[in-house]
Amino acid sequence: MHGKVEDFLKRDQLPGSIDMFLHDSSHSYRHMLWEFRQFWPRLRDGGLLVSHDVQMNAAFPEIHRQDVRARIRESAAAMPSGLRITNGAAGLHRLRD
Repeated sequence: MHGKVEDFLKRDQLPGSIDMFLHDSSHSYRHMLWEFRQFWPRLRDGGLLVSHDVQMNAAFPEIHRQDVRARIRESAAAMPSGLRITNGAAGLHRLRD
């Protein structure tokens, strides 16, 4: 898919399950967090959320913290999502029970 997420949402054309999401649009905190929140729940088990320029604001660490908190609530023994950051680019690996 290529285009504005907002347009796909308006037309109800976003897939329910995806393998990977690459953020490559506005790098404002508000927009990045909004996109991450739209696509994180749609990632299949083992899916990957990727973004570059994650050092520009706290949106990427925020979505990671939210996932970790949710997983801890689900199970005290749950392992957090895998986080990888290299030269300002980062990826979260979606791990589900």
